[in-house]
Amino acid sequence: DIANPEADPTILSGINGSILAIAFSADGQTLASAGTGGIIRFWDMAHTSAEPITVARLEQPIYSLAFSPDGQLLASALDDGTIQMWNIVFPDSDPIILSGHEGRVFSLAFSPDSQTLASSSADSTVRLWIPHLETLSNIACQSVRRNLSKDEWLQYIGEETYRATCPNLPAPSNAAEEK
Repeated sequence: DIANPEADPTILSGINGSILAIAFSADGQTLASAGTGGIIRFWDMAHTSAEPITVARLEQPIYSLAFSPDGQLLASALDDGTIQMWNIVFPDSDPIILSGHEGRVFSLAFSPDSQTLASSSADSTVRLWIPHLETLSNIACQSVRRNLSKDEWLQYIGEETYRATCPNLPAPSNAAEEK
């Protein structure tokens, strides 16, 4: 408490292993923690004496955590060079795995608009990721001249029912015939 520097700080305890990463949610209601034990926990800031909720158990240390400012995602930086992004809105969904670094990921940061995730690594690189599928789709639709063909849809999307991926673009002739 800055107003009372002599006051003791609130201590959150009961964790085994070293804490390597902490991050507040954008609304300040939740503090995420993680570390050498590979466990991500959420602390309720309105009830700091309550036990934290375990949200993920990984098989490796977690070096950084970052909440997206829009409150939808939590990113975790892992020892194996990957990033796992957790959907906070749908907590039962599997994480999205971002791979590409060739060394331990040390740090993560979301842009203020939540449209970019930056990561730094022991491989001496900083990578910029687009974490939202809608953003990727919009970028792709600005770069192409047509929708996917039925064959392309099956190859890249799978058995899901075919639909136009870019509503403002024409569908290939074989997609219209096979609907």
